[in-house]
Amino acid sequence: MPCDPTPVYYKAAPGGKDKIVTTRGEVVSCEIVPGGEATDAGYRPHWATCPQAGQFKRGGTVR
Repeated sequence: MPCDPTPVYYKAAPGGKDKIVTTRGEVVSCEIVPGGEATDAGYRPHWATCPQAGQFKRGGTVR
């Protein structure tokens, strides 16, 4: 899964609104938090931050 190169801090939260790829390659539901409140660091999937993500979803428009 393509991820953003900069790690972010998170707290695991079952049913959390965010997804993170851990350094072990696991995808977990979580909440992204400031470093002082974090329990671990991981990487955001690129689709979560890509300004053109809608173009690649099913039914999206290709320009």
